[in-house]
Amino acid sequence: VIHTEGSDWWTEYNYDESLSVVNFPIYPLNDKIGQSYKGVEQVLQNYPYVLFNKQMWYFTQSNIRDERNAIYASDRIQDKLDDLDFSNIMTLDHEKNHEYWIVSGNEAYIYNYNIDEFYHYTFAHEAVSICYVDEELVFATSTGQFYKMDDTTLLDDTTLVSAYAELGWYDYGYVNRFKVLNLMWVQIDPQTNDAV
Repeated sequence: VIHTEGSDWWTEYNYDESLSVVNFPIYPLNDKIGQSYKGVEQVLQNYPYVLFNKQMWYFTQSNIRDERNAIYASDRIQDKLDDLDFSNIMTLDHEKNHEYWIVSGNEAYIYNYNIDEFYHYTFAHEAVSICYVDEELVFATSTGQFYKMDDTTLLDDTTLVSAYAELGWYDYGYVNRFKVLNLMWVQIDPQTNDAV
């Protein structure tokens, strides 16, 4: 797949036996969706993901020209992405956790493509680079420090991480009681195969 600023193309290896020449013919894939930022494409579960005009898109097929192959994937967090500074945008496929990271400054929007959910994380410091070192997610700060992302700690550089969840509407089977219900306590019971 070849991404340009305003369109996407695809190519494949082609050997011309009559001329004994290898060539790579280029075919159009999508005329409306491209990639607006350099170096941010990631391949997640064999689908190419791109950032185009502060929007996250992926292609379901990468060798057939069909406008329906481009899927807009960031609609649930688009208002947050619109406010993000994309001048130094970075992305990373944290494949071990099935996460696609979009990082700018000290903000990270994380898409868990295994369960189709988004997370937001605010780093204690501004991230200028993010990569893998010995299969560990590491980021560098503007002050020259390196930090490793650790799922087992509750601290971010000695600061306690505060977390909350914004969930969609769920009536818990009590729709008829909501007209007289003032407060409901809900217990969350994580199971061994759940992802947080």
